[in-house]
Amino acid sequence: MRLRLSLENGGAHERTLRLPFPMRDAKAFLKLLSLDLEAHPPPAPVTAVFLSFEPVNPRVVQHGLFLPPAPEPQKLELTLARIAKLVGAGNAGSPELLDTHRPGAFRMKRFTVAPNGGVERRVEGRLALRVFRPALRAQVEAHGGRPARVEARGVRGRVVELAGPWRSSGDWWRSNAWSRDDWDVALTDGALYRLWRDRQAGEWFLEGRYD
Repeated sequence: MRLRLSLENGGAHERTLRLPFPMRDAKAFLKLLSLDLEAHPPPAPVTAVFLSFEPVNPRVVQHGLFLPPAPEPQKLELTLARIAKLVGAGNAGSPELLDTHRPGAFRMKRFTVAPNGGVERRVEGRLALRVFRPALRAQVEAHGGRPARVEARGVRGRVVELAGPWRSSGDWWRSNAWSRDDWDVALTDGALYRLWRDRQAGEWFLEGRYD
């Protein structure tokens, strides 16, 4: 869906909305355009409006008989547009891992409805890391370079088991180069944490807690 606005100063303001699936709901189109123009208003008064659509084949979906009902795709698209208006277009969508070894590197891409209707396979028995954002600055007592006691906001304990270090570094040719040692530590509080040390600054951080 392409919108071109001719402006009073002789310029033009163009916007393109890429819909994730075929639609023909005029009210949904109008609301999406309204939300987009509120987020990206034209810089001058408008003298003419040109609107064009790219036709595609209709969407054919076979819903499962025993699957729970899902919200209409049009309502989902409007909800995502409202969220993007509140938090910014670059802060809403689906996370996509970047092609780098930098821990935690990702970007947000446009959310699209999965071909199978959004139903995901269940994976049993997987250990998950609940990441602290931002990472918690930690005070670490080390013996022979190995962490022995950890204190951070809401976390305190002596290390009873540990694994590591796993050393990694990258982007040395950039201003935001990184170099770190990662440890998995079990504390006397009964929890398992991911701990890492910035080798350049010599500082320790708690990255997350395993569930």
